[in-house]
Amino acid sequence: MSDYPKRRLHLKLDLWADDLLSLATALQNIATDLMIEGQETTNGQAVSAGWSSSHTMRLSCDPEMTGDRYRTLLTERMEADRG
Repeated sequence: MSDYPKRRLHLKLDLWADDLLSLATALQNIATDLMIEGQETTNGQAVSAGWSSSHTMRLSCDPEMTGDRYRTLLTERMEADRG
């Protein structure tokens, strides 16, 4: 499946928590931070070690990829797989 197109943004996240509430809270905080930062066109990484959760993440962006381009490439790939 590595030959399939990728979306514009890719978030690699490793998240550890002491309990489910801490996990859910950390996910909400990460989402809020991503929206506040608004840096989706840059590649970046972050490490966080909190009281009840910790995470590492890497955000990468392909600024050339649009939703339309992704769907076109995916359709072409799926048709090629069908032979």
